Amino acid sequence: MPIYKASYDLCLYLEQVVQGFSRYHKDSLGAYLRRAQRVLKLVVRANSPPAPAGPGARVRQRREQAERVSA
Repeated sequence: MPIYKASYDLCLYLEQVVQGFSRYHKDSLGAYLRRAQRVLKLVVRANSPPAPAGPGARVRQRREQAERVSA
């Protein structure tokens, strides 16, 4: 799934870039980049299996996502 990995990598990259912004730019440019990042997260979510129910399911799902991306 090349689009999945590329989208996930771009999400991580954008988050790192925004962290380095000054406070003023975080509010303006950072907000814009984070809105764009939501679209990428939807791509990642659409290419993921459905979320399992139960306690700890979210943590388990994120761990599996990280394992898929690093593979």
